[in-house]
Amino acid sequence: KKGKFTNTSKNLVEKLLNKYNLKCKNFLIKSSFSDKNLKKKITSLTNEINIFHFDCDQYESTVQALSVSKPFILNQKISYLLFDDWGCFEDQVPKAFNEFFQKHKNKIRYEVISNTFYTMYLKVNLIK
Repeated sequence: KKGKFTNTSKNLVEKLLNKYNLKCKNFLIKSSFSDKNLKKKITSLTNEINIFHFDCDQYESTVQALSVSKPFILNQKISYLLFDDWGCFEDQVPKAFNEFFQKHKNKIRYEVISNTFYTMYLKVNLIK
């Protein structure tokens, strides 16, 4: 429905999590991917993240989100990368991931766990 996703406030997300009884150990950070302090904010809360759900829609925001996630992905044995909007446009989300992988292919390998036209789920392994 048009306008359904115009409110992406932290407050609304917290209300929805409570409404659907989705209390978990996650944390929410209100930020844009390009925020220079985002990595610092995340690392102040945790030093380990191994599941990443990217709902970035576009190339540039996916590049930025992968950059923020890179220290976690490259320092863990296994990570899971879940991409939304994968099949919408080849020059957007897939291009950003493929560039990320090319830069780090000497450090990581990946395998496709599942995919649909719109999603891609990958398991990333650190190369020993």
